[in-house]
Amino acid sequence: WAEHYLYLPLVGLIFALASLIRAALELRARTVRAAFLLVYAVFVVLLAHRTWMRNRLYNDPQAFYQCLAHSESPYAAHGWQFLGIHALEQNDAQAAYGLLSKAQSLNPMPTTENLLGLSALRMRRYGEASKHFQGAYAAENDEGYRLNLGVAQMRMGDYDKAVSTFLAIQERVPRYGRVYENLLVVYEESGSQRTGLNWGI
Repeated sequence: WAEHYLYLPLVGLIFALASLIRAALELRARTVRAAFLLVYAVFVVLLAHRTWMRNRLYNDPQAFYQCLAHSESPYAAHGWQFLGIHALEQNDAQAAYGLLSKAQSLNPMPTTENLLGLSALRMRRYGEASKHFQGAYAAENDEGYRLNLGVAQMRMGDYDKAVSTFLAIQERVPRYGRVYENLLVVYEESGSQRTGLNWGI
């Protein structure tokens, strides 16, 4: 990550190196020329090896974000977040929750808060999931976060709150298809199928 800040200084070093190469080639002493070329060859080999190792890292997302997470980079939180997402994709909600908690402690973000809620939801910790979704929505008015809150409320059996949440979303974003799907589900689970059918028409 430090290399991002070295591009311009590196340009200056390249010019200096070019001047040295020209001066060395103009020297008649074979020993000096041979010593310079040897040092230069070693430098090229080391740089090529470093580049090859970096390319291996960049081409392996899991290894890349693992390295990023354990680095001193200001973007380390994104490394932990990606690892948490990967754990969720592998259906390991408990591991995901720990990784995402680490990301949130380094750099609080509404997306991470929402992912923590999804992890808690999969672990059937519905009350905890609701708090995370509320926090995510308070930080960023994304109706997807509030939809997840309604799902958590529905899973807890608090159907009245879930309906209120879904209706609030529907009022604000009438063309949000997922809210109608969840209204049908919540009315069916609460025993109000007829009311639910009105939203399915």
